[in-house]
Amino acid sequence: MIDEEVVAILKEAESGGAMEKSESFRSSVEVLPNSIAGLEKLEELDVSSNLLVFLPDSIGLLRNLKFLNVSANKVKALPESIALCSSLVEIDVSFNNLLSLPINIGYGLVNLERLSIRLNKIRLLPPSIREMKSPRFLDVHFNESRGIATSNREIDKYRGPESEQ
Repeated sequence: MIDEEVVAILKEAESGGAMEKSESFRSSVEVLPNSIAGLEKLEELDVSSNLLVFLPDSIGLLRNLKFLNVSANKVKALPESIALCSSLVEIDVSFNNLLSLPINIGYGLVNLERLSIRLNKIRLLPPSIREMKSPRFLDVHFNESRGIATSNREIDKYRGPESEQ
């Protein structure tokens, strides 16, 4: 699908128009264009089940983005700019090829409650994960490390005693 078509569909969805059209680019999107940054009001971006290998750095300019679903793609890395999306409440990047998370992910995503990184190739979580203020759900199952916490109790231990309050 042509980049301009993707942006046009997203713009229509952003303005409350035909959301069902966003389903029409399932399994055909290979690249999200940098012009996605122009969608300042966008709150939900679901590009799951496509052929994406990366997300553009400009995604960090989507300050109102609350939900991001990039599951079932071929994404190898999230851009560091994702930490600028401070309104994000939920990120699903499960079923990708992620090797790591951005080193600063825990510092900027102050509203993040749900993070699913299930079924990737992650070996180690960045220390900034401990700085996340409101995580309620972290799914790290089926990654390549035996040292990643997989239960809420283990995650609380990873974050430290202040998370139990």
